[in-house]
Parts: sequence; structure tokens; C-alpha cells
Amino acid sequence: MYVCICNAFTEKQVCTAIRKGISTPSGLFRHLGCVPQCGKCVPTVRHMVKDPESLLSPPGHHDNIYHVELQATG
Repeated sequence: MYVCICNAFTEKQVCTAIRKGISTPSGLFRHLGCVPQCGKCVPTVRHMVKDPESLLSPPGHHDNIYHVELQATG
């Protein structure tokens, strides 16, 4: 699933970066070679890097969390 539409990065890319040791939203954007544009993804990115254990939840669990979060911000 896309986490950031502006920069076209996915949940899989975020998870891979976190496994490589990225631990902050700014570090993630630098790692992916981009910067926040509209900012709507920042709360999701912040949640993902703050709580990497939640990324181990069963498939589909994240879709609901991020969908609700995106609806709330957009």
C-alpha cells in the first residue's frame, strides 16, 4: 500500500528502511531520497518508525489503521 502519494513510496519500502535502522521520519525521507510535500503522510510515517513492532501485525491490520488515518487527515 502507498504510504506517501506525493513521493510514491510504499509501506514495504518503509518497513525495509526501518529494518535497515532508520528510526525517524526525517531519516526515512532522507533514506528514500525525498522530502515531505503535502504532509498528509507524516503522521503515518511517524507512527511506523515510532512503533516498528506494530509492523509485525497480521496482513490487513495496517490497511485499516492507515486508511482511517488518511481519511481523518484528508
